[in-house]
Amino acid sequence: RCFFAAKNGYKRMLFCIANLELLEFELQYGLVEGIRSMREKQNDYYLALVCCREGSFHHHILDQFSQDVHSTNGLNAEAMKTIYRDICSNVICVSSDLSGQGKTEWIKQVSFEKKKLLRSFLISDGADFGSLVRQLKDCKLQQFESLHVNIISADNSNEINMFLFELLTLGFVSSNVDIASLPQTTVFIEIASTVQQKLLNSLPITGYLVKEHLSWDIRRLNVSSELCSPIQIVCNYLDTYDRNEIDTKDVVFHGQDGIKKPLPDK
Repeated sequence: RCFFAAKNGYKRMLFCIANLELLEFELQYGLVEGIRSMREKQNDYYLALVCCREGSFHHHILDQFSQDVHSTNGLNAEAMKTIYRDICSNVICVSSDLSGQGKTEWIKQVSFEKKKLLRSFLISDGADFGSLVRQLKDCKLQQFESLHVNIISADNSNEINMFLFELLTLGFVSSNVDIASLPQTTVFIEIASTVQQKLLNSLPITGYLVKEHLSWDIRRLNVSSELCSPIQIVCNYLDTYDRNEIDTKDVVFHGQDGIKKPLPDK
């Protein structure tokens, strides 16, 4: 597409191929040969090959196009935050110090306030880039829905990070014959709490997004008024215990003899 762009109404448009260092040698070799062949036939094109060179390690593509190499320091963390909080202002990364501090409930509440139906997108061990693209494709997210990306574990964090990067940056992801796009809607990325935030730190893209980090604060405790919610069930048992009736009275939530009203939040 790059070499034929000028003849099809896309003159002076820049095309970019990134992460070339991740390709196996055979694919890099084939790409080099293909580019060289097209350069002999076309001269009106704009193409950027972007790769990351770490230390003294050399990549075949950089060696083959050494006369065209331009080194850059890239963007620092603050610049990345500025960019992503602009282009991804509707994306919120939610984390907490410990498990059970209400990340999911906070997401449900904010989604409700935005008048959006919440769709869950679970990511756990075994997920890779291709499977995530297929999962998002099958999700068929609608404009009136918000997306809840719930990352509970990740044994392949590099591919999950790349999936999030492409989805949030480009608005779509593709793998082989599968392609999925992200509508303009609110996206919540919930990161499970782990020791020393290992999971959160393994996904660099989340560090550039708008963040909501929840810490324990009794004043922020949201008490559900739903009678059969976990907190109401536990508190009713504790209330019965405080009244010294735990051994003599059944705590019933259904039926004629069941509890009729939820406990107040104070």
